[in-house]
Amino acid sequence: MIGAYFSICSLVFLIVFIIVFFSKKKIDNIDNQTYGVFLIVTLIGIVLDVSTFIMYKTGVDHNNIIYKTMAKLEFVYYFAWLIMYWYYMICTIYVNKKGSISIEKINKMKKIIIYLIVISTILSVLLPCDFNITEKTIVPIGPSVNFATAIDAIMILVIFITAVINFKYLLNKKFISFFILIFAMVFGITIQQIHPELFLLNFLITLVDIVLYFTIENPDVRMLNELYKNRELMEQGYEDKYNFLFEMTQDAKKPLLDLNRVTNELKLEDDPKKIKDGLMVINNLTRQLDFAINDVLNVSSFDIQKLKIVNTKYDVLKVCDGLNTTMVGEIKKGVTFNMDLPKSVPTLYGDYMKLRQILYSLLNNASKNTSEGSINLRLNVIEKYDFCRLIFNISDTGKGMSIEKINDILSATGELDKNELEL
Repeated sequence: MIGAYFSICSLVFLIVFIIVFFSKKKIDNIDNQTYGVFLIVTLIGIVLDVSTFIMYKTGVDHNNIIYKTMAKLEFVYYFAWLIMYWYYMICTIYVNKKGSISIEKINKMKKIIIYLIVISTILSVLLPCDFNITEKTIVPIGPSVNFATAIDAIMILVIFITAVINFKYLLNKKFISFFILIFAMVFGITIQQIHPELFLLNFLITLVDIVLYFTIENPDVRMLNELYKNRELMEQGYEDKYNFLFEMTQDAKKPLLDLNRVTNELKLEDDPKKIKDGLMVINNLTRQLDFAINDVLNVSSFDIQKLKIVNTKYDVLKVCDGLNTTMVGEIKKGVTFNMDLPKSVPTLYGDYMKLRQILYSLLNNASKNTSEGSINLRLNVIEKYDFCRLIFNISDTGKGMSIEKINDILSATGELDKNELEL
């Protein structure tokens, strides 16, 4: 029963660690949520172990129903801890593969885990249990223990299979605890075979929990890093918005100056044909201003009825890089292709193939109508709340199009009209 003293030391240390962990402000993410459950599950298991030791030392009969139930639940505790570790592995591996994990998948896994723990608890409590008592140890035996040992072994096997299948992701620092777990299991079993009275399993599990704290997250450092990262993104966002608004302001000044010039000329004009031509110029200039002000600057003007949700993650900078590779090989000799992209763009969800098709169609058209000079692609980003608007500006030194022609090319749904694609 010497091993029980290791459990008592682990209990004291774990209580202090739990108080420190839960008293600090933390980022509400999967890592912290999982680690909090780890600590609670470990606390329950060690309390069960220490409680049965105290009951035994105070003379409580080992056939007492409370003593037997607590001894059975201790084996269920090992299963609960192992299945939680498997859950942590799956979530971490999935995030490394896909970049994120949906709330639906998390909730589904949580339900499965809860069902498995409840079923295993009921079966362990209902099955009979006895004890093998020696001078130094008291070891539970019987169908209940056999069942609990079997599900623990199955869970260990599942963890190892998951690790083997996803071995390349185990090099992540978050899986240091996995190798510590292997060492703890081998070390604990070896010591138990040599000295059966030295039950070190709970002590070693506590050790793995402590290692997890430094591999899952250090709340202070992680929170500071998140704050610094958010501040950098905000500063970059402000810089991008400032540059974009400055460019749009300059673009808006020209039609305003042209409007003033044309209206002043029309005041002195008597020819009806020239007045009619001047009014058409004014109409085009006003449509150009309307496009710049309403369709570009008004970030809140998303038409929900025209939005089709495509839950595909993509990086718009990689889309632009792909276009750059394509266009460099297709443009005419003597024409250069230039791109002006922001330093950072948030991860987006949408139909990136459709976006690439539209951009390629416009760039390809510009290439056909540009024999010398350059073709330029500029991207501006405006973020507002959970929305992000991308503004692509494509210009070339070709013969050009009027704003009226551009509006004719674009259909009412905002897509390129296939019949008008070739200019």
